Amino acid sequence: MRTGNKYIWLGLILLITLISYWPVLDNSSFVWDDEGYITNNPLVQNFRLKEILTANVMGNYHPVTVLLLAVEYLFFGMDATGYHILHLLLHLVNVLLVYLVAGQLSRKPEVALVAALLFGIHPLHVESVAWLSGLKDLLFTAFFLGSWIVYLKFLAGSKGKYYFLSLLLFLLSLLSKPMAVTLPVVLLLTDFFLERKMSRSVWIEKVPYFLFSVVFGLLAISTQKTSGNLSVPDFTLPQQLSLASYGFISYLIKLVLPFKLSAFYPYPEIHRDAFPAVWYAFPVLLSALALLALYTLRKTKLIFFGSAFFMVNLFLVLQWLPVGKAIMADRYSYLPSVALFFLAAEGLYLLWLKNFKWMAILFLGFFTLLFSLFTFQRSEVWKSDFTLWNDVMSKYENVPVAFLNRGIANAKSGRLKEALEDLSRAIQLDPEYSKAWFNRGNMHFRINLPEKALEDFSKAIELNPGYGQAYYNRGNLYSGLAEYGKAIADYSKAIELDPKDHNPYINRALAYGSLNEYDKALKDFDKADQLRPGNPESHFNRGLLYMNRGEYEKSLRAFSKTLEINPKDTEAFFNKGYLLIAMKRYKEATEDFSMLIVLEPADPRGYYYRGLAWYYSGVTKQAEADLARAAGMGYQPALNFLKMLGEGK
Repeated sequence: MRTGNKYIWLGLILLITLISYWPVLDNSSFVWDDEGYITNNPLVQNFRLKEILTANVMGNYHPVTVLLLAVEYLFFGMDATGYHILHLLLHLVNVLLVYLVAGQLSRKPEVALVAALLFGIHPLHVESVAWLSGLKDLLFTAFFLGSWIVYLKFLAGSKGKYYFLSLLLFLLSLLSKPMAVTLPVVLLLTDFFLERKMSRSVWIEKVPYFLFSVVFGLLAISTQKTSGNLSVPDFTLPQQLSLASYGFISYLIKLVLPFKLSAFYPYPEIHRDAFPAVWYAFPVLLSALALLALYTLRKTKLIFFGSAFFMVNLFLVLQWLPVGKAIMADRYSYLPSVALFFLAAEGLYLLWLKNFKWMAILFLGFFTLLFSLFTFQRSEVWKSDFTLWNDVMSKYENVPVAFLNRGIANAKSGRLKEALEDLSRAIQLDPEYSKAWFNRGNMHFRINLPEKALEDFSKAIELNPGYGQAYYNRGNLYSGLAEYGKAIADYSKAIELDPKDHNPYINRALAYGSLNEYDKALKDFDKADQLRPGNPESHFNRGLLYMNRGEYEKSLRAFSKTLEINPKDTEAFFNKGYLLIAMKRYKEATEDFSMLIVLEPADPRGYYYRGLAWYYSGVTKQAEADLARAAGMGYQPALNFLKMLGEGK
């Protein structure tokens, strides 16, 4: 194939991929875990670099992913479209990288082009591309493929600097997602495939790769345990092997015929004490496939290489140690699928060489059309939480996580009745689902049913004693009920579980303030400031505490600090102005109430209190104008004051 034609075909492949994913650019909502990663993640929203590099997010340590999300937030904020554009571009970069790695392995441009095409348009990859939280899959794969490509250049006789560049890219891949730990094994498979002599030096050069893998593998297990994501298998080892084999074969089937794709695949409704014997057929089938791959070594290393790559990169996500309640996930196939598309491309190329060109063209045309249409359709499913979880329910009727997430979406949209129904249904389906109890508690709190909310929060804590957010929310409920001692106990437990969260310190400080324990309250405010410098909330509440103690100068400084951080905080302007009137600094007070009026022209308090400040400073005409404006807005204190002035005349 001529070089010019090669680049034309590559450009066409990128265009087909772009068109297949075009609906993603209209998906303006954040869905599912996007709240934890972006919309409610202070590390991302405040670009706290030190914590980004050290903190676990959503039970994972992947600082490069979180750092990129923070950069995206700087540019796009809460506009999801910008994220989608960049993530789709990153997927196109991965298509190019697949083309490069397939080209280096096969030395056939045609094989590289077909592998890149199938990788680019396959609907199993929609989850990684259309879900903003799927950035970690796109990113780690890009660095993984980059490291692999550079390693191949190193093998081709390039300078040793390529070896160290490969190691660096591998490290970046691990820092994007720990799933990259498989690269050292992939490199050994590559050595085998390229018939490299397995000398001592070959093994020695792999040592740094394996060291990185061991360190990050242990770190991944530790963070998952700490977050509570890992659970003890409910099945015996043979049963777990059967389920893992089922998952593996399901990935194979869906890569060939991508039907009934879902954002969530529940475990089959079977129990260890009534485990159907037919399920033991899956390990037998998988063993037969493995033996077949080994048998092909008699003629070629290609099939074994591709099969081993697929198995190695899927092995760790076959739920040997269950993470969550899903038996498989589309996103886990993103990197492993590269090998199968490489094999498929080699197969089509063989048909072409054997004078079955029409068959090769027919197969490629059929799957290109099928995959492109399915990807286009599936991209629309990720438009919102409603479209996503309704799609899951259309395929699996009784999935608790689907009802939970649709319930949360209903709550955000103000559909409170529907939210309560969905959350109750999630609990009915899984009475031990602590997250469902917690969110129903939030709903009961929101519709002013504190007793039911208390029951739900307590149940969530009973099921998951390490549920820090449940302690925090129950503490807020106790504070609202003026049970400050119980609130302080819950805030203290939340702090014990997550010492880096500033919110429990702020609310515990408020509870201490309500009990007149001001020294303890001030210590908590100081700790909150230390954990999150530049946090206006702690300064604002510190101002309220000083105000209640009659320490007006300190209170003024706290409100002024709040306004330095957030110049649009209307309540800070109000309280500061109110204090200035109490301190008889009327001119300064008028300036603060003027700012309140600019920010909230429909708030009558600004006009009323500015009127008072003018009145006490002797500027009667302006005072009467402001008071009349507040009275005209129906503000009773203004009406009473004007009445008093009229009677005085």
